[in-house]
Amino acid sequence: MGMKCPHCGAEFDVPEGTTAAVCPYCGTTINMATKEIEAEHYIFPVIYNLDKAYKKLKAIISRQFGVPVDFSDSATLVHRQLHYIPLYVYHVEGKAICKDSEVLEVDYVAVPALKLAPVPIPENYRFPVRGRQYFKPAILEMGKYYSPALSREALEKFAKSKIYYRLLSEARLSCPGAPIEIKCKYEGLVHYPIWELIYTYQNEKFKGVVDAVCGEVFFAEYPMSTLHRTISLGLAVGVVAGGLLVGLAIGFLLKSALTSAVGGLIAGIAGAFPPLTKSTFKKQEYKPTTHGRIIKGEELMSILNKGFRLTRFIPMVEL
Repeated sequence: MGMKCPHCGAEFDVPEGTTAAVCPYCGTTINMATKEIEAEHYIFPVIYNLDKAYKKLKAIISRQFGVPVDFSDSATLVHRQLHYIPLYVYHVEGKAICKDSEVLEVDYVAVPALKLAPVPIPENYRFPVRGRQYFKPAILEMGKYYSPALSREALEKFAKSKIYYRLLSEARLSCPGAPIEIKCKYEGLVHYPIWELIYTYQNEKFKGVVDAVCGEVFFAEYPMSTLHRTISLGLAVGVVAGGLLVGLAIGFLLKSALTSAVGGLIAGIAGAFPPLTKSTFKKQEYKPTTHGRIIKGEELMSILNKGFRLTRFIPMVEL
């Protein structure tokens, strides 16, 4: 789709579905819905450069169970990509009006403006919003830049729903059924840097994803040594056997050996599943649970669609 920059007059192509475009000649950001200049466009500076990000990734992996002792010395970085993810940022204020008091919830909410997650990211990750700088066209050459693919109006509803359900949970104990009012202010479009790192160990490739601003490792694949996989397999077999023996013992006492044995076997298999999984696959995954589950690819749009559906049932009143 052709576009003419309202600032410098240059003409350039914009991919279909883009909601905000950047002129490659002067760096002006244009709102594709209104064709007006988008003044509130920011970036976050890269605090964790490639060297620091890779060291942080290796430090996290080295602490995982079963990682080979020579991992730090033998792993080799073979590919790196800096992704600039578009986020729409909102300042949301919520208020539950109780009979004799009020419950308040105020927060900044940053929502990815993409239909596909280019790298694995935590579902409930709270992207920092302080420390952002005004957008610089130079980032178009520094990494892989993504234009927003969703409108800021649609994502504003999603941001409101985040605060609404958080407030609803807090107000449920003190004043259930209290009316909730929401105020939302658009703070701007922010491009946030995330490292995707590929390294090899014994000729096999592994991936890691690191926040380039605060250094948090979102996701990491890592190798497990043959020794530890064997130990995990032995542990899994021991858990299954232990469950079976306990079931037989209980069955002997209750004179119902078959039923108790089956129950013990099922319990043993359930308990053996985690170590059995580790023994089966050489490539393991580190996924911190602090910010919810890890979402990949099309899962991002599924999460956003779920939020969009929920907003239809929220009786919100603007402050």
